[in-house]
Amino acid sequence: NSTAILPVIKKANAAGIPVIAVNEPVGVVTGHHVNTSGAKVVTYIGDDDTAYGVAEANLVVKAIHGKGNIVMIHGILGASADTYRFNGMRSVFSKYPGIKVVSTMVDNWTNTTNVTDVQDLLAKYPGKDLAAVVSVGPEMYAGAEYARSHGNKTIQFIAGDYSVQVSAAIKNGALYGTVDQSPGLEGQLGVQYAYDWLTNHKSLVPSPVSDIPLPLVTKANVNSVK
Repeated sequence: NSTAILPVIKKANAAGIPVIAVNEPVGVVTGHHVNTSGAKVVTYIGDDDTAYGVAEANLVVKAIHGKGNIVMIHGILGASADTYRFNGMRSVFSKYPGIKVVSTMVDNWTNTTNVTDVQDLLAKYPGKDLAAVVSVGPEMYAGAEYARSHGNKTIQFIAGDYSVQVSAAIKNGALYGTVDQSPGLEGQLGVQYAYDWLTNHKSLVPSPVSDIPLPLVTKANVNSVK
């Protein structure tokens, strides 16, 4: 919880202990401003969620050749990652008059709800009425696998993040692709920057933000992306 942790960070600050945020920004994010209520972090290591959404949307555009009805699936409404990823996607889709967002749904970043969402979509949009479904989280693999097991061969599914399950779903064709926000890389950088900070190499630590790269993964490169 990016706000509940603020009092603890303030205690660390008072004790002279440096704090590095990984994956989740500390404080309340509004636009490009972060209100930390006085809590201080050395840096934040993670993704630019607007850029993440743009990358996902570009995958959708490629998958359906810039034309068709699509559905967007939220993670948790109000979560900063969800909000900014959706904003990024919409900024891309607005440039393609042939793409129509016919519905938005919510899966609360849970596999079972994602599958339920896909079940509803398959019933509502039979045949070739739906071109793609895009979710802001990795749970999309579960719905895509369900659709594949029930004969879907037309709807393109695009996920977010790159779990083992997402990788397998891309390999077997259930998912078209995903955006790789690597938690492994975030963890590695977190430790590296902590070491740099504590060994008086502070200039090596990007601040206030260290954005990680967001490579796209499809069947074309899935075997080479770990």
